[in-house]
Amino acid sequence: MKKNFYLYCGLVTIFLSQNLSAAGYKIPELSSDSMALAGSNIAKSFGSDASYYNPANISFLENKHFIEGNAMFVYLGKTKFTNYSKQPGTKDSTSENFFSLAPTIYYISPEIFDNFRLGFSSNVPVGLSIKWNEPYPASTSKKFDLKVFELSSNIAYKISENFSIAAGIRGVYTTGNVVSEVKLSPEIMKMINPSQNASQTSQGYHMERDLKGNSIDVGYNLAATYKPLSNLSLSATYRSKIDLTVTGNAQIKENGTSKDYKASVTIPLPASLNLGLAYELHDFTFLFDYERTYWSSLKSLDFNYKENFSHPLTINFADKPVPKNAKNSNTYRFGLAWQYSQKLRLMAGFGIDEKMLDKDKIGFEMPDAKAYIYSFGANYAIDENMNIGFGYLYQDKKDRVVNKQAKLYPGTVDGKFKNTDAQLTSISFSYKF
Repeated sequence: MKKNFYLYCGLVTIFLSQNLSAAGYKIPELSSDSMALAGSNIAKSFGSDASYYNPANISFLENKHFIEGNAMFVYLGKTKFTNYSKQPGTKDSTSENFFSLAPTIYYISPEIFDNFRLGFSSNVPVGLSIKWNEPYPASTSKKFDLKVFELSSNIAYKISENFSIAAGIRGVYTTGNVVSEVKLSPEIMKMINPSQNASQTSQGYHMERDLKGNSIDVGYNLAATYKPLSNLSLSATYRSKIDLTVTGNAQIKENGTSKDYKASVTIPLPASLNLGLAYELHDFTFLFDYERTYWSSLKSLDFNYKENFSHPLTINFADKPVPKNAKNSNTYRFGLAWQYSQKLRLMAGFGIDEKMLDKDKIGFEMPDAKAYIYSFGANYAIDENMNIGFGYLYQDKKDRVVNKQAKLYPGTVDGKFKNTDAQLTSISFSYKF
């Protein structure tokens, strides 16, 4: 039997945060160089993170072992919601701050055969978390915590001195915890169904849901880099769609009774295409990346339970697929790297990230909005084999008016999200031998 109203709230973030976007906080900048360049380092790679962002660029690095570790710190500020709805139970709300630490590791091998090299990466795209304590937003998104681990392995082949291709396998492990709570007073119960007598509405309605789920899923990626001129690089990368087959357990408490339900859902992690350009002029490298994310694969979210719910209101809230009808979105990234000296490289970037949900498909779990990205950073060579790096990124999410209507307030989001900032900092250490 299909159930989904509450479970979608947190599980949708699994695929959003892995691309981790136009919806919510898309954070693909998982290395110091990428963060400093606002994710524009697709056509040109300066080090080990090529194994993740564009493995075709491995062929153009020195024929050595490369290894890099990054520590990324993420801070998401509060999101404020101004309520426009007149429905009972709706009101202004504010989410909590969020802070997280995520490590990443990149490795590139020297040639294993003529013109063949390997690349490996281990990423923890930041576990998105948002918490709303007030009863209104808590009815769908009281709390969820999410972690997504990705391991990828790539092989690159240098066809000629100016052309390289690569392909790889991606393994994704997802784990999350989602909590929601619905409280309906006797007065609201009476408004929901005026025909009910006093004994049926006197207790009101109280439901708590605690969901834990995980999955292991596999996808692939392809990449190519062509250098028509010695100082010009053109690149294309493609990451496949991955269907996240999340399974878990949901504990449902209804007016004092508690029961566990086995649950499962399949959520598409959308495919993405990147087209990059890099042009070197003296000590400067100008970078551009166009990213197309195919969110249209997300039509709706529909959860499956092995058993029925006992309370009729729980069935009403949970037994409906949640339409999303997401739209494909674009992200534009610009970067500049300046080789200030033999040891010091300075970097800066700017990006525009489009929204992908219509205003009637947005909820408290993911306040989708257009964002502007600003970044800077530096890389310093300690010696000829050892480097340290730093990157900082600021994401300014724009305010968004939403109009998601439902007969009952737990499904209604009518108002304005004042989306505050996301700030990321990365420190890296790299070595080649």
